[in-house]
Amino acid sequence: MTNMISYEKKALNFIEKHLPVFIIIAAFLLGTYLRFSMRYFISGDTDEYYLAWYDEIKSLGGFKALGTQVGDYSILYQFMLAGLTYLPLIPLYALKAFSIFFDLLLALLVAWIVGKNTGYGIKGAAAAFSFVWI
Repeated sequence: MTNMISYEKKALNFIEKHLPVFIIIAAFLLGTYLRFSMRYFISGDTDEYYLAWYDEIKSLGGFKALGTQVGDYSILYQFMLAGLTYLPLIPLYALKAFSIFFDLLLALLVAWIVGKNTGYGIKGAAAAFSFVWI
């Protein structure tokens, strides 16, 4: 019985010590699951604009299309969209992967900023990552 109590204390101490890491992992898994569950959803903007822009850029030759204004977004967005046309992905999935990549980048940067510039350290970073990613 004493070993069990000692083992439980060690396990509890381990969980308490690494709780921010567990929170980040749980938030990442939940946020990823939520994004994956919406993989078939096509918003009005995606249907009316983004897929049409993607198709037009692809039909104009990918990066060759950069000489033509497609849509009303910046040249940087058009450049990245042109790069997506070379990937062997369904256009909807390419657009979603593009957005998800920047969602993750944003969550990581916010976590880093909060962790570095507040008194909350890794706990604050874990909370910030969770709020942004989920």
